[in-house]
Amino acid sequence: MGGYGAMHLAFRHPELFGSLGAHSAALLEKLPTVTLSDSRELARSRILGDVFGSPLDPAFWKQNDPLTIARTASLAELQIYFDCGSEDDFGFDAGAVALDKMLGSRHIPHEFYLYPGGHNWVYVADHLPALLQFHFRVFESASRRRNSRE
Repeated sequence: MGGYGAMHLAFRHPELFGSLGAHSAALLEKLPTVTLSDSRELARSRILGDVFGSPLDPAFWKQNDPLTIARTASLAELQIYFDCGSEDDFGFDAGAVALDKMLGSRHIPHEFYLYPGGHNWVYVADHLPALLQFHFRVFESASRRRNSRE
């Protein structure tokens, strides 16, 4: 839940962060409804249940959901990067696409990439360099601005 946590904290407190980066964040447009025949929903419920209760608590979910928070948060100054695998094992790719569209509709600058891949360490290892390059560019730009003021 690292990507989810990074987004939750940065969206809730954008004044504390210069940039945000996340791989395969646990973004869902709505709480899953669990059926025994749907293995993807069972997997999501198992992961989310430790945090949001079992059964999932809709009010607690909505209060902490990065997609919900981002709808009204003041994010214009936050540099945002996120990506997700198009074959994410938990379906988080649909939530990432929804966040991309929502941020775009609010005209909030961000970088979003939907790459081939699932929800695993191979995916993270393949795309970690792009995330680190994003943060490097943000930090380098901030350093230049600070130096030009001195």
